[in-house]
Amino acid sequence: MATSTDNYELASNIRSLLGGVRSWIRTYIWFEGIAVALLWLGATFWLAIGADYLFVLLGASELPWQARAVLLVGIAGVLAFILYWWIIRRAFVSLQDHSMAVVLERRYGIFRDSLLTSVEMSERPDHAGQFNQEMLRHTREDAGKTASTVRVGDIFNMTPLVVSSLLAILLGAGIGAFAYFFPAMFALGASRLYLLNDEPWPRYAHIEVVGIEIQAASNSRDADGATRRVQIPFRDGVVKVAKGSDITLRVRADATRPKVPQTCDVFYYTAEGGRDRVKMQVDGGILDSYQYFSFDGKPFRGVLSTIDFDVRGYDHWAHDLRVEVVASPALTEVTLDTQYPSYMFPDKISGHRVETWTAGKQLPIGAKLLVLGKSSKDLKQATVQNLTTNESFVIDVSGDDLKTFTYDPGVISEDLTLLISLRDTDDVLSESPYRIHISAREDLPPGVEARLEGIGSAVTPDVVIPFSGRIADDYEVDSSWIDVDTAEGGKRVFPFKLKKAGAVETSIDFRQLRESETAPLTLTPGQRMVVQVKARDFYDLADGSHEGQGDAYELDVVTPEELVRILERREVEIRRDFERMLDDMIRSRDLLALMQNTAKPILRDKSDDEETGEEEQGERRDVSAEIEKRKIAYMQEALLQADKTGLEVLETAAAFANIRDQLVNNRVDVEDQKERLQRDVIAPLRKINTDSVPALKEQLDALDKALGDPDVEPAAAKASLEAASKVIAEMEAVLAKMIEIEDFNQLLEIVRNILKEQEGLIEATKKQQEQETLEALELLQ
Repeated sequence: MATSTDNYELASNIRSLLGGVRSWIRTYIWFEGIAVALLWLGATFWLAIGADYLFVLLGASELPWQARAVLLVGIAGVLAFILYWWIIRRAFVSLQDHSMAVVLERRYGIFRDSLLTSVEMSERPDHAGQFNQEMLRHTREDAGKTASTVRVGDIFNMTPLVVSSLLAILLGAGIGAFAYFFPAMFALGASRLYLLNDEPWPRYAHIEVVGIEIQAASNSRDADGATRRVQIPFRDGVVKVAKGSDITLRVRADATRPKVPQTCDVFYYTAEGGRDRVKMQVDGGILDSYQYFSFDGKPFRGVLSTIDFDVRGYDHWAHDLRVEVVASPALTEVTLDTQYPSYMFPDKISGHRVETWTAGKQLPIGAKLLVLGKSSKDLKQATVQNLTTNESFVIDVSGDDLKTFTYDPGVISEDLTLLISLRDTDDVLSESPYRIHISAREDLPPGVEARLEGIGSAVTPDVVIPFSGRIADDYEVDSSWIDVDTAEGGKRVFPFKLKKAGAVETSIDFRQLRESETAPLTLTPGQRMVVQVKARDFYDLADGSHEGQGDAYELDVVTPEELVRILERREVEIRRDFERMLDDMIRSRDLLALMQNTAKPILRDKSDDEETGEEEQGERRDVSAEIEKRKIAYMQEALLQADKTGLEVLETAAAFANIRDQLVNNRVDVEDQKERLQRDVIAPLRKINTDSVPALKEQLDALDKALGDPDVEPAAAKASLEAASKVIAEMEAVLAKMIEIEDFNQLLEIVRNILKEQEGLIEATKKQQEQETLEALELLQ
């Protein structure tokens, strides 16, 4: 049976009902999904913020950004799931009329399947032809009538949606109130959670790591003399110290905050893997609104490796701090840039020198010095303490070469001692100050070693005074001269030039001076004069040149006759000393004779020993040992006397030579006496010293080696005795000549006295004759 499909179309009220259900379902899905999503976001907001801030309340630090990133990823993942599961998965599903009819049929039994049948017939009209049309029409009418009585909203269970919505609203309201009343906290929490911002939560307390304190070098001291401690701040959480340093960690807490920590905790980790917690104690009272804490125990005492640590004060943390161990700066080289004073270089040679400092270095006074130091590391500062002036200088190092610094102590006027400590670019101090000592070498006056040659304490007016010796200076001698000071003539200066190597070979001829036309100088008997050699160097500093002087010689001016008598008395003194020398030599010869004549141990054959008792043999051995001891003693005395005689004979020859030289230098006309002294005394004495005495010593050495040898000792003793006798004979011959000269001098003295008396008598006679002549003339008048 053919039918029209139009007859099976749904009534408008049924279509409206089905559309309403469809709209409500989609609306419900969206509202429920959004409510669940908001509920999740609100709950996780509070939970995440609470978890982040909970660690702060417990005295720990906030969640690190890595943990918050993981948490944020988890929140986003769950949110995506919620959106998918509650909205996307359901909201975009096709909702057919048939499905809507099923929902209505299940919710409202009054339809008695009329609605579902009507919807199916409208969707499949070809299928409707198989059924009774009247029945179908009646069914559609029933469905239309019933649809008019149905309320779509009653289909849904609104409780879950209301609950989730209310919870979402409550959470949202809490978050809104939090944002309204605590906007900064809200913004900080949101940025930390959703933007992974690392800005910390506000704390009740606030601590700040000031830095570390380390003992400065010993040349850095406070005004009271105590060793200064240097405070070094952290840079980007890192401070560098020298290996083995003892450091003090310094932390301060803001005393104006609600909470001021009683202690601070240090959580440290060493490079070797060790870890621990130590407590910092309060360091004094509150100062400038800060409470300070310090700690200098383990691990900050004798630091050997890098230390990472965090500091907590109540609820505030200072994180990611490090004490890094590095090598300390060392002074590797000190160079002295010196401009030496001009007095060292009279020939105008450049006095500029650049030298490496070494221990014991000396510089002359007046030298201008510049000290250049070189370090093993780049430097920030160098501290130089001048112990000489008790001043300290901090030198900032800059430029291209950060390993070199310069210090200018100026002109050297006294010993210079410097203590140098270094601070490198890591703020690491040198382990101890470096001591640099430079001795100031004072310029000494020229050393004058000039002596009179052939001049005694008395001179004649015609004397020639010779000087010999040497003048030496640190550098060079500028001038040299002889001062002659007489009471009548005042002081006169006689310059002279030095010979090679500063040798002094000069003289003053007073006969020539007396005859000089320009500046005559006359000596008269009875005068006393002082002669002295002096010299001056090139020293030109503020205190003037340096003058050196030799021994001052006081000389009495006498007549030639008086000088001869003085020298004759000197000859007598020397002769008496020579007689004593001769007596000592004779005693030494007698000892040698005694050694030769001393009984020697008698060698007996074995038969004699058998006939002699043991007691008598012991006595013989004792006597023989005593004799040997005496021989050794005599031998030592003879050797000493030979050395002594040689020296004394030489001194005697020199004394007579000096007498002869005085006669020559004073121009005393006694040529015969000069010749006799040279021929009969001086030359023989020198021959004794050069020939006879060495021969005696040789024989004595041979005898000393032969002692105890019965085959050699007698001959050696005899030869030594003969050599000693030869020396004595030669000394006696010289002594005889001395006496002969002395007798001759006495004879000359007698003659001089007779001549003097004759001169006096002649003078008296002349005066008497003149007196008588005057008296006769008076009578004639």
